[in-house]
Amino acid sequence: MVRKASLIAAIICLAAATGAKAKDQPLEMAGPYPNDYKSLIDSYLKTQLSDPFSAVVEVTRKPRLTAFHPNQTLLGKGAGYANWVVCLSINAKNRFGAYVGFQPYMIFIRNGKIFKRASDEGNWGNLESIILDPYAQDECAIPADTPGSGAASPQ
Repeated sequence: MVRKASLIAAIICLAAATGAKAKDQPLEMAGPYPNDYKSLIDSYLKTQLSDPFSAVVEVTRKPRLTAFHPNQTLLGKGAGYANWVVCLSINAKNRFGAYVGFQPYMIFIRNGKIFKRASDEGNWGNLESIILDPYAQDECAIPADTPGSGAASPQ
């Protein structure tokens, strides 16, 4: 019985801590507008795609300064990380030489460097589609000239 009560208390404390509104990073931490974002993305894709020279890359939204919230739960948002967010659609060849069809992607640029995720602290990581990420898709639906504070999330 004591074990059950301790477990319930721990779950309540964890839920309360997770549900608290975390403070977003100041947008200035993302650095200046990345005028060279296309060349940054091209360099990054050369390290990520099996045949980068045959890839068809469409920028579906130019860089938008925002505090993107990668850790969203039903209890609330996690901290928002300041980034310039670029949305892409990429049709690339797989290892068998066949095109896989256009897939949506999101790239984060901070201080002239590309990051896989909003919260990465320096490594590029692997490119992953956002096709199953509703918050990333919401972010990419926001026009680039809209002042940023992150995509819509559950309240």
